[in-house]
Amino acid sequence: MARRGAINPKTGKRYEWEEAQAAAKQIDTGEITKQIGLLKRQQKALEARDRFLPFIKFTSPDPEDPNDVERSKYKDAKHHRAIARVIEEVVAGEITFLILTMPPRHGKQLAHDTPVPTPTGYVRHGDLQPGDTVFGPDGKPTAILAVSPETVQDVEIEFTNGEIMSGRFTIDGPVRLA
Repeated sequence: MARRGAINPKTGKRYEWEEAQAAAKQIDTGEITKQIGLLKRQQKALEARDRFLPFIKFTSPDPEDPNDVERSKYKDAKHHRAIARVIEEVVAGEITFLILTMPPRHGKQLAHDTPVPTPTGYVRHGDLQPGDTVFGPDGKPTAILAVSPETVQDVEIEFTNGEIMSGRFTIDGPVRLA
């Protein structure tokens, strides 16, 4: 062991300084990994503020590893990316009028007890029939022309306490044709 203040003849630097530099290089990789993870999360959050599909993925973390912002339980397909792109164009004002149509069983169901505003007050969604009047997207009264067949929707709900409830819900809803 060299005496205090001694100079290393090979490097020309004080031994204490070399020891301090070596100790400084012993970086806590766990802390750096944590900081990198926080920076990635911040980057994804900023991207999610501006783009629709990244927002969906960011707000749907993978339940197996919710802290990994690179993983999401939402798995997008080609048509999801196309829909997200045109929705962004609507928000940006590049498209002023957009109609999206989807086949049955693609997320348009409403529960029977959902209240629907009509000119005579709220009516349960399940009680609506062809000929009834509801308010359209433009706020004007519109007649229901047809009712779609009842469909089944499998749903899984995860609560903030981690409890998961799964269920199959039967939904029968009217179709508004403009």
